[in-house]
Amino acid sequence: MAAILCLLLLPAARAAASGDRPVSASAGGAWRIFSSQLGLESDAGLSLRLGLGVMDRLEVALDYSLSAPLRETTQQSASVSALRALARYEVWQGPIRPYVIAGGGGFLVNFDDSSDYSTGAVTLGAGVERRLGPRAFLRLEGTADLYRSEVVRYDLGGNVRSRAPRTTNALGSLGVFLGTRF
Repeated sequence: MAAILCLLLLPAARAAASGDRPVSASAGGAWRIFSSQLGLESDAGLSLRLGLGVMDRLEVALDYSLSAPLRETTQQSASVSALRALARYEVWQGPIRPYVIAGGGGFLVNFDDSSDYSTGAVTLGAGVERRLGPRAFLRLEGTADLYRSEVVRYDLGGNVRSRAPRTTNALGSLGVFLGTRF
């Protein structure tokens, strides 16, 4: 998915290299709220984002986040990694800029005491950006990663014992990012 995104953005990357389009880099922290289906406690996490302006109000970005919540049942840790391709559209321009964000990607839950879990997700959210000078910015952002899941239990022979209905779940995040434009 990242390779396709890079190919689609090659013309914008050329414009950015010539100084016509800004490249942004940001780092932040977020409070992650997990679906009860995953059995994880809410936890703080870190995020890194690299963006490229493709139009006056539109930026595309590659986002990586990591958190290490505890399991609710065993109190053992798990690491949750997410990689997403995002599009951010500024609704209004000025020193304070509200925006909407959407994209897709996936996340991996690496349990220390159980089978791992991974899935694709669609990301939706909104935020506000405050310019801190000609290049620096501060963002407050809330997102939800929506994903589908189905719990299937097997016996020792690998035969299906039970299957729960497929459900749509969300992994929520409320974050603060500090970044700069080049």
